[in-house]
Amino acid sequence: MKVMVSSSEMTNLLNSWYVMIRDRNVEKALKLKEEIDEKINHMEENQNLLLYYSLLTFRYNLIHSKTIEDADLLMLEINQDKNEMDDMLEYYYQFFKGIYLYRQKKYEDALTHFHYAEKRLTSIPDPIETAEFHYKLASVYSQHLDILNSIQHTFKAIEIFQTDEHYHLRTADCKNLLGTNHILLGNYDRAEYYLNKAIKYAQLVKCLETESVSLQNLGWMYSRKGESTKAIEYLEKSLTWMVENDEYQYQVKTMYIMANEYFRLQQNENAMYWVNRCYDICGHTKDSEYLGKLNILKAKHTLNLQDYMCVLREEISSYLDKKYWGNLEEFSHELAKYYEQERNIKEAMKYYKLVIHAKNKLS
Repeated sequence: MKVMVSSSEMTNLLNSWYVMIRDRNVEKALKLKEEIDEKINHMEENQNLLLYYSLLTFRYNLIHSKTIEDADLLMLEINQDKNEMDDMLEYYYQFFKGIYLYRQKKYEDALTHFHYAEKRLTSIPDPIETAEFHYKLASVYSQHLDILNSIQHTFKAIEIFQTDEHYHLRTADCKNLLGTNHILLGNYDRAEYYLNKAIKYAQLVKCLETESVSLQNLGWMYSRKGESTKAIEYLEKSLTWMVENDEYQYQVKTMYIMANEYFRLQQNENAMYWVNRCYDICGHTKDSEYLGKLNILKAKHTLNLQDYMCVLREEISSYLDKKYWGNLEEFSHELAKYYEQERNIKEAMKYYKLVIHAKNKLS
């Protein structure tokens, strides 16, 4: 006969599991998950704890599943019980759903849920959770190109993480995000400073993931500076861990930038090698953003100008539907300039209006 598990014991197990998930302690999180999964069916009846368990399982899947489908099914189940949640559970629901939408690149929707979560953050009396929230919110702002808000929330996070020596890894993540933001601002010296700091913190705790992403960002920074050879050097270094661990989301960005740099160097054979590898991964992950960017990149370097503009128009339509405002702004501006040079004022105005529309969405 199985011994009944008390609510207090299960609460402690779930709280410990969440800390392991949040801190990216993979081995301990998996071990606790196995223990919890075994005990959950022998717990005293407690609907709130079952909801908490479902929410943490959802959060765990967002980190450890290579596809989004597992999380999709759990979110449908959790939505049915949403009305039963207290403030703490409502915070986790809104926060985790924001992360879920961020992973799908639905940045506006993600921000909506993060703002709902922020109203209930006071129900979680844990400063590290506050720091984690600000870091995740800063990440969404960065992708949404609201850079000043991203930097503000990153500093809120890092101020807390730096008070605890156990959170060197999260400090590294924050430094990496600051580096990313300064790349977007064009402050390359400052970006390099933060990215090198991120690498040092990541090496201190032996986190190859954060080290790899920081190297990728250094490669991206050199790409933005027009230093193609140096960009490729850092991107190749970053790719080793990504390929070994099947981290497709990271690989896509790295391979796309590498293809772009080889095209710049007029090494088209090498460029097409990375384009094709990137296509394969995008097909597997259904990454519509980078599929579009690859189509544009390939067309730019292999088609005549008119055919390239046709591809650009098609992809812009897709980016508008999916609310990829940063891409829409960049590529609409390119089309607008083309039509302006062609003295097609009507079409030029159409795409300049799209540029303004995208800028307004990002502000």
